Amino acid sequence: MTADLCDCNVEIFENNSLYNKNVYELEGILQSFDNENSLNLVYRYILKYNSLPDDTRLKLQIKLDTVVDGLIDEAKNALDSGYKIISLADPLAGMKFLGERGARIYIQKIFTDFLVRLKNLCEKYGGHIHICPRLSFLLYNYCELCMEFKNVRLSKVYDSLLEAILFENADTVTACKCIHFLGKVDEITVLRWERYDNT
Repeated sequence: MTADLCDCNVEIFENNSLYNKNVYELEGILQSFDNENSLNLVYRYILKYNSLPDDTRLKLQIKLDTVVDGLIDEAKNALDSGYKIISLADPLAGMKFLGERGARIYIQKIFTDFLVRLKNLCEKYGGHIHICPRLSFLLYNYCELCMEFKNVRLSKVYDSLLEAILFENADTVTACKCIHFLGKVDEITVLRWERYDNT
């Protein structure tokens, strides 16, 4: 899988009423820790996850649960306010910062549970999640779920990915191409997986 990185001008979307009315940009888990000035500590925990003492791992899990619960509440409020798409990006979750081992642990131990909760929430509201190319790449390479990245042919050609997600009967989760992509879109990548239970 190759993730189509965003090569378009994001500023175009700042004054785009269709985007502003329908897309809520949800910060990622690691960005939330960065906002609290605790990113370096979390990076160290992720990199040493398998060798952490039980009490330290529990403390990390409590911090993660607090952040994830806050993000889920934020997404719920956005959907309650009429947003149709939760755009999920986490620039700090890339291979550049985490490395291969850290990325694997982040996706398998932290991000997957969050994504499943977010998907369940969006399905309840009839909303969509769009996952940025960087997170899509990590999911494709490291997720342990039976997850399928499927290219779906659209009923017509759209002028942007945003229009395709909004106006086509797309699955709940779309990925791989930047949501700011402008240009002819005649197919969309959706994520599908079987029922997931983390208990």
